[in-house]
Amino acid sequence: MAPKPKPLLSIMGAAEAATGLVLAVAPSILVELLLGAAPGTAAGTTVSRVAGAAIFALGVACWLAREDAARRAASGLIAAMLLYNSAVVEILVLAWTKRDLAGRTGPHGAGRLLRRGPVSGKRRKAMTI
Repeated sequence: MAPKPKPLLSIMGAAEAATGLVLAVAPSILVELLLGAAPGTAAGTTVSRVAGAAIFALGVACWLAREDAARRAASGLIAAMLLYNSAVVEILVLAWTKRDLAGRTGPHGAGRLLRRGPVSGKRRKAMTI
């Protein structure tokens, strides 16, 4: 049985809007949580905020489409969000498996970050392999 579009669009809308808002307002928090490294430069912060605005807009589009979930546009939005979320997962997994993110390799770097919090100065050097 296929999931009902209205709850799916509601959940996607709320999750994407919250993620986009955090990324637009405080990009270093989310970037460091996901990648273990701060955006680093003003340009990185700006790009993170632009991405946050785009993600927030996707969330709003999903939220508004939930009331018209039976239409083709809502189905197209669900398909686009599936593609977007799949691509994000793939990008993050690839990033976590590379050594260039604060010296961490694999998903263990993300696990360390979630257990210990953001890495700074001395701890980053100590964790570098």
